[in-house]
Amino acid sequence: MLLWILLAIAALLFLLFITPLRIHILYERKKENDQANIEVTCWFRLIRLRYELPMVKLKAENGSPEVEAKLEQSNPVASDQKKHSVDAPQAKRWHRRYQELLANVHDFQDILKRMLKHVRCEKLEWETRLGLGEAMGTGAITGIAWGLKNLIVAMIAHYVTMRTTPRVSIQPEWNNQLLHTHFRCILRFMVGHAMIAAVRIFVKYLKGREQKWQTTPSEV
Repeated sequence: MLLWILLAIAALLFLLFITPLRIHILYERKKENDQANIEVTCWFRLIRLRYELPMVKLKAENGSPEVEAKLEQSNPVASDQKKHSVDAPQAKRWHRRYQELLANVHDFQDILKRMLKHVRCEKLEWETRLGLGEAMGTGAITGIAWGLKNLIVAMIAHYVTMRTTPRVSIQPEWNNQLLHTHFRCILRFMVGHAMIAAVRIFVKYLKGREQKWQTTPSEV
């Protein structure tokens, strides 16, 4: 009986290991309205999680800048709505945890880069319409936007494997003052590659903490 249970667990782990994970990222901005959707699917889309960020608002309280966002999480089983705020102390805590991770896992970035090489980009579209209301300023900002887009797309192509040709366009609006942008990206990778990277990071983290504990002089 125990053998059958172990075989079933091993089979489930193997199926999980080879399961493809698909991440669909969509961001749109029209005038002052932002909307971002992230959809995660696996098992031939039988499991689907969707995160919507329909509102992002900057505000300042007690002299400290804060980002307020409304996050909606939906799935076929249940629906939930949560509101999160990201302020300066929260950003500092995230930065401190990241620095602690880098301090204990010396090759963290190398592990992350190796994992990203297994990520396949199946679609990358980025269309923008912008204008400042006059020709000279619109021409200048269009050139800057082209440079930023090319830099960002080149960075994405450097870290992940491109399976498609990026579609990037900028349409200047010479007589209108507006900013419309549409960004769509579809990524796919095997869950097993993420599991291997997570295990490597966890093992390196434990070894790093153990080495620090052994080299720390004891107090008399």
